[in-house]
Amino acid sequence: MIDKLEGSLIGKRIIGYMPTYGIYSEWHYYGMANDMPDTGIPMQHAFSQYLKDKYKTDKALQTAWKDKTVTLDNARIPSAEARLARKNGEIFKNGTDCRVLDFDDCMALSVNRCQDFFNARAKSSAGRPVLVGNYSGYFFGMQYPAVGWQTRTPEMLNSKSMDFQVSPIPYALRKSGDSAMPRGVFDSYPFHGKVPIMEADTRTHLSVSSAGASSTCMKDTIGQLTREFCNAFTHGAAIWYYDFNLGWYDHPEYLNLFTKLLDIWKRDDIDVTRVSEVAVVCDFDSVPYHTSESNMNGNFFTYCLISRNTNELNFIGAPNDTILMEDLISDQAPKYKFYLFLNLVHITSEKEAAVRRLLSRGAKALFLCSPDLKGKLPTGAIFSSTPFVKRDELRTLASSAGVHIYCDDPDSLVFASRGFVGVHRKSAGTVTLELPRKAKSIQRVLPENSQMPPGNRIVFQHQEFDTDLFKVTY
Repeated sequence: MIDKLEGSLIGKRIIGYMPTYGIYSEWHYYGMANDMPDTGIPMQHAFSQYLKDKYKTDKALQTAWKDKTVTLDNARIPSAEARLARKNGEIFKNGTDCRVLDFDDCMALSVNRCQDFFNARAKSSAGRPVLVGNYSGYFFGMQYPAVGWQTRTPEMLNSKSMDFQVSPIPYALRKSGDSAMPRGVFDSYPFHGKVPIMEADTRTHLSVSSAGASSTCMKDTIGQLTREFCNAFTHGAAIWYYDFNLGWYDHPEYLNLFTKLLDIWKRDDIDVTRVSEVAVVCDFDSVPYHTSESNMNGNFFTYCLISRNTNELNFIGAPNDTILMEDLISDQAPKYKFYLFLNLVHITSEKEAAVRRLLSRGAKALFLCSPDLKGKLPTGAIFSSTPFVKRDELRTLASSAGVHIYCDDPDSLVFASRGFVGVHRKSAGTVTLELPRKAKSIQRVLPENSQMPPGNRIVFQHQEFDTDLFKVTY
């Protein structure tokens, strides 16, 4: 297929390829909504080889599985009863339920191998430099069991076959006034030389689909489309708008909007260097330890722990970076003042050492689900007694850690990079943005162009549904 495309007249216009598979092309197994996971004969062969590679000997496998009868030759995929025994909100300890944990990991490894294979084939077949990537790497907005995640995503970020990953926005966070955060761990990609892409498939007022519908009128839609732009733009990420070929943008106002956004993107003076002092630490490795197996009712505990808490953090009035636990272990992430550890359940010596290192620098860290670390860490470690923390409490903790708060309005979503600052809010009213230092010039670029007075703050009238963005020069 690639040979045919490359040899055609449109070949020179192709900038990349994206191998897809599964439900919605997002590498979720077919039938996953009700019938998960794949336990067929090929998967059994893959699982057997996985166990042989991991344990080497029957004795090592028997010790891990706490079963003297199991061998590398007779080990089988755990039964549905064993997988379904995992309850919502239950936290698994090291050495518990190793059969299921091994199977979860084997499934994640299989997904990676498939993506690696097809990505590498696409690169070699093109015969020229092309970008290759996948819909993959979701951490937020997930209610699936661990086998429905790509829990080995951190390894893919180091793969030579992958240049980008694409993730949409959780459906529950798309309405005006919501955060519309991407599902991927966006701020880790640059550490690995990769590109995160936000898929903005928000339904416009022209959509007749009820699935994911969130817009009531054109003004509402424009506020959402510009919010998605600012989310990606100030993170230094890429974005594509996707209407499923259903004509959702078939109106002059939307086409004019895209022209305006492109003009901002192509400016010579843009500086989208991240300035976040808050980090959300995402641990894919811990996901199998806190997700239940039932897919019909959703993993509400995990969804609350990861997605709802991050959504709250997005409204504390300061930007945050989402990073991988592996970035802390390798110490290649920037140094932040306040860390939110959403799901650090599976503790290793490397993870504990990374946490101690950042606390020794004077940072503060909030742990939402790390019972095994309580009482073991130095000053700066804070442990939540509940799996959910409200935005006001998060703002107080971040502020006490020395984080600069741009806006203390709990309904305002703040965007900020070194050269831009902005806000999205559903309701109209006066908004004040406190800058980290005095600005020499401030230019409003969304929703319209205008010059603002220089200084330490921006005070402006925000209109209903709008997204406001300012170019700031210090």
